[in-house]
Amino acid sequence: MNLNQVTLPSSDIKKSIDFYTQMGFILIVEDDHYARFECAQGDSTFSVHLSQNTTANPDFVVYFETSDLDNVVSNLIKQGF
Repeated sequence: MNLNQVTLPSSDIKKSIDFYTQMGFILIVEDDHYARFECAQGDSTFSVHLSQNTTANPDFVVYFETSDLDNVVSNLIKQGF
């Protein structure tokens, strides 16, 4: 069996889309309540769905990995992340 995707709650879909696309993820599905992204490398996808039940400190963690961590972090810092 293969993991298809992970879906995260979001209180603002538009802000989530802006955030993740600025980080380099590719938006592949968008509507008022849902957005799905492809990772720039590999076959992984993840989604955000509109939820009023988001918390400041959720009990889940999603990890992304890259073989070029120093450059990715440097570029994200330059972009204001």
